[in-house]
Amino acid sequence: MPQATQERPVIRLHVNEHVDLPRLRDLVLGIEEEAVPVFVEVTSDGDAAHLAHQASVQATLEIGIGVDTQDIAVTTSKLPDGAPYLITGLNLSAANDRNIGANAARLVKRNPLLPIERSPHAGAGNH
Repeated sequence: MPQATQERPVIRLHVNEHVDLPRLRDLVLGIEEEAVPVFVEVTSDGDAAHLAHQASVQATLEIGIGVDTQDIAVTTSKLPDGAPYLITGLNLSAANDRNIGANAARLVKRNPLLPIERSPHAGAGNH
């Protein structure tokens, strides 16, 4: 898993420790394809939305991704904890994982977002 030093402009990806890291392959590829650095941190607890919020407030680019055993969430440091900008299911498809990774990077670059599938676990307020 690529890691950048914290001084570099990066998106932070916080992953719940119960997630097998190989499940993140397509997510990380989507970020890398957009040429935005990512810093990966495994953490002991939290759902995807909370992990994304924690990551965003620590990220130099103010974009964070959180992953738990069911979902992937993407948010910015300006949104409240628990209300991510995007949320989708983890491993719904390789293309979906890649698109949400790319979308995190596209938020940094202010490019149009790619389509993603809605998470079957997401609340009504999430995209």
